[in-house]
Amino acid sequence: MKLPFWADGAVFGALLVPVALSLKMICPVRVGCFADPFLVVLFAPLVILEWFFGRGAVSVMWEILFLIIFWGGIWTVLAYLYGNIVAYEKRLQNREVI
Repeated sequence: MKLPFWADGAVFGALLVPVALSLKMICPVRVGCFADPFLVVLFAPLVILEWFFGRGAVSVMWEILFLIIFWGGIWTVLAYLYGNIVAYEKRLQNREVI
């Protein structure tokens, strides 16, 4: 049974942060890591969190939880929209021309 697109997006978004952090943790310190370019984009939403709560009020645990929820929500919405586009294209292909 295939999951709906929005559920696939939610799972992918929720696993994106832990996988990227795990890749960063297993990289040697002296060598550049594959995950380095992704971490800049991955941690960019923390500006929203610091703007809303202030710099000192946020702990590391809440930052990681915020990132998981944020990217999970973003990928859920994107996958939902993609699923609607795919369904619309299928309806257009199945429609008979008069």
